[in-house]
Order: sequence, then C-alpha cells, then structure tokens
Amino acid sequence: AEVELGRMASQKAVNPEVKRFAQMMVDDHTKAGAELKQIASKYNVDTADQSKDFDKHKDAMDRLSKLRGSEFDKEYMKAMVDDHQNAVDSLESRVDSTASLKDKITDKDAKDTQVVPEKTDNEVAASTNQWAAQSLPVVRHHLDEAKAINDRLDRNGRVTDTARNTTSRNNKVRK
Repeated sequence: AEVELGRMASQKAVNPEVKRFAQMMVDDHTKAGAELKQIASKYNVDTADQSKDFDKHKDAMDRLSKLRGSEFDKEYMKAMVDDHQNAVDSLESRVDSTASLKDKITDKDAKDTQVVPEKTDNEVAASTNQWAAQSLPVVRHHLDEAKAINDRLDRNGRVTDTARNTTSRNNKVRK
C-alpha cells in the first residue's frame, strides 16, 4: 500500500520534497516488503488476510486520488506521518525495549544503533522480530522526514521561506 501511495504521489505531487519522499517510499517499502515476503515464504505463512489494512489504504488511495496540487501534497504528507507513526509503534512491539532504552540513556544520539529484536523461541516470530529490528531505524527516519516535510508545507503546499532557511542551516550543521 505504501508503494502504491508513493507511486501516486510521485506522479501527483507538486512539491519536489514530497516527490522525493514519495520515491523514497517506493524504493524502501519495495525492499522491506520483499524481505518480509521472503520470511513469509520460508515459513509458509499465509499473507492473504490483510483486509483491515487493505481497506484502510484503499480508502486513503481513493481520498488522495481526488486531490490535486498542494492540497494533495499536504494530505499525502499528513497520511505519511500517521502511517509511519503507526508503523513505528508496531515495529517497536517486536524489539527489546529495555536494550533500546539503555542505549537512549547512555547515548542520546544512538537511538537506533542498538535495536535488538525481542527474544522468542518461535522461529517465525524470531525472524519477524529480526526484520522489525532492522526496519525500525529506516521507518523512524521516514517518520522524521514526513514530519519535517509536513511541518514545512504551508497552506498552499509550498515550502515556506522560514522552513527552507532552517533546513539549509540544519544541513550545514549536520555536515
């Protein structure tokens, strides 16, 4: 669903940052989906029953498909913030929160460096937890990017001058 929304946004978005983010969604979610499909295939897990999530994303696709221009950009980015917050919450349920908390306390900048999968004796769950631990830093990055872009979009869907200047200063500081 994220891939399909990303493809739609790659075509419909007017803001270059939204287009870039959408392409990142297509690339990263295609890769993550393929990795998860390998796990499902390895353990013969049936992935057909996703009706609740499918309906939710179909509704988002339908709603977004009717929007144009900056209105599309703003609504797409709002949806990406919500979706990625939910994804972070879901992935965090499969990692060892104690290890992550310890890392956050000892090194505030290392929030993702020591993401440890939750331990389990179930092979399927162990593989899924490992995938979640590997995916969590990427999804957190997506959430941070989505929030930043969403915050910079003004009512017309363009990046505000203040936000553009702040972004330039922040990028110089990071380098």
